[in-house]
Amino acid sequence: MANTVRIIPHGWMILLRLPVTALGLSLTATIGAAQMSQNIDAISAFLPLRAALSKLYPLERWAVSTTCTATYPLAPRFCWEFFRADPETLRRLGEALRRYEGSVSWLFGPPSAGAMCLVAAPRGIDQFVGYPPMAELDFLPEGDRRRAMNEDFVAQAVADVSNLSRYLERYFKLEGLVPKAFDPRLTAPAEPPRVEGDPVDFVEPGMHVAWIMRMGAAAGQGHSGADVGERLMLHFSVSADEWQTIVSDILGREPSSFPLLGRIREDDSVYFHRTEIERLRVESVHARAGTSAALAIRGIDKVIMLCKWAQRTGGDLLLRAP
Repeated sequence: MANTVRIIPHGWMILLRLPVTALGLSLTATIGAAQMSQNIDAISAFLPLRAALSKLYPLERWAVSTTCTATYPLAPRFCWEFFRADPETLRRLGEALRRYEGSVSWLFGPPSAGAMCLVAAPRGIDQFVGYPPMAELDFLPEGDRRRAMNEDFVAQAVADVSNLSRYLERYFKLEGLVPKAFDPRLTAPAEPPRVEGDPVDFVEPGMHVAWIMRMGAAAGQGHSGADVGERLMLHFSVSADEWQTIVSDILGREPSSFPLLGRIREDDSVYFHRTEIERLRVESVHARAGTSAALAIRGIDKVIMLCKWAQRTGGDLLLRAP
């Protein structure tokens, strides 16, 4: 079974599952059906990168593409979502990529459906340019010339992935470590976050940017964005999907039971004074007990963790909408 490929129709896409026992991984990648046969080898080439990154943090999901699309004109690319990576690790990952000297450069591209992406670019390029310009092949028609240039660069970049993977393992001292498997149960544990212990920050952007407003910050000033007192920006918040599940599964049934939690709106900023934080936390714990929806629990746990930050620092909580 370890060497078989199962192809499962999934709308207009093809979902491939390639069990790879040699790496202790199970690959799930989504590609266009038309490129299926040519991309299987390319997807397999990205397995070492997937293994290296998952030694840092579990990967909730990941995908590979060797073609540009109208919505994402950069390729080849590897997109993934860490489970609760700390901001410092991502900063160091960016630093490692800037120092990398391979046959191509690898840069952070625009996110794709909430996942971060690495895209290939020619050496010396420090911005996202899609497929890079190359010397023209005058003997080919324009369409074929463009296709040949693209395929040459994709092949060069795909061949570089194994070297990039080894470099990242050396940079982060990951050699000999086992990749961290993602357990879906981590997103909705049986118990809410504990009050005890230090609060944690992690990268999981959502509807708002969460700020802890300390010292001189006042509730009225928080909405206007005034720079009063000390502010701490956190890197996680409730996602739109999580909030919509909370509303439909909890707030929609018992709105009067959760007056503070119900002040959160998807498209609006909201400010909680430090005197409201404990009541918001208690409401959130109560709301959590009334649902079994994993998305709702995941979102409520973030609210509880934000409350913990505010309580630990003695600050107010601002959820600023974009």
